[in-house]
Amino acid sequence: KYLGRLRENTAYMRNLLTETGVGIAAGDTPIIPVAVGDEKEALATAEACRKEGILLSAIRPPSVPVGTSRIRLTVTAMHKEEMKKATAILIRHWRSK
Repeated sequence: KYLGRLRENTAYMRNLLTETGVGIAAGDTPIIPVAVGDEKEALATAEACRKEGILLSAIRPPSVPVGTSRIRLTVTAMHKEEMKKATAILIRHWRSK
C-alpha cells in the first residue's frame, strides 16, 4: 500500500518538476536532487521554502564540488499536498533566477 503510493508520489513529483523545466537528475528514487549550481542560491531556495513551511536541504561544498550545489527533496508516501506546494515554490524560485 505505502510502497505503491511512494512510487506514485515520486513519479508525480519528478514529472511535475521535469515538465516545468526544473533541472533534476534522472532516476526513479524518492530522493530528488534539484540542480542549482550556486551555493548561495541553494541556501536561498531552501530558506524560501522553509519560510513557506517546506523543509528541503541545501547540499553544498564540501559535500559536493564547488558549482554543483543542489536542493535535496525527499518524497514520502504521505505528502501529496506538500509536494504540490513544494513544487510551486521551487518553480517560482527557479523562474526568478
